[in-house]
Amino acid sequence: MEVQRQGKPQFFPDQLHDWMGLVPATEGKAAALLFPTVTPDREPTLTDSGRTVEPGDFFSAATQDRYPDVFGLLPEPRPTDDLRARLTQLPHQALTLNHDSAASTTVLERAVSLVL
Repeated sequence: MEVQRQGKPQFFPDQLHDWMGLVPATEGKAAALLFPTVTPDREPTLTDSGRTVEPGDFFSAATQDRYPDVFGLLPEPRPTDDLRARLTQLPHQALTLNHDSAASTTVLERAVSLVL
């Protein structure tokens, strides 16, 4: 049995611009939320999972894994309750995608049209 591993690229913010020509955003506005799940053996479809914004959806100094806080110098995580409450009020849609990019694109476009 062959084991496949997936590596995640890690960039410093300045490398995003230098390597890929991307300028990191300093702010943003959310109009709706999508909660996709990739399941290779299922057909792409909209789902009613009841999924909402959860505490695990936020990155913080406590959850990032680039550098372990061996000296205890990272700041305390900031509360996300207010942001989570605001995001929960936005229109949202769960969906299942698979590795068929054409079929997944169709479902993704449909999901966007429903929430915007």
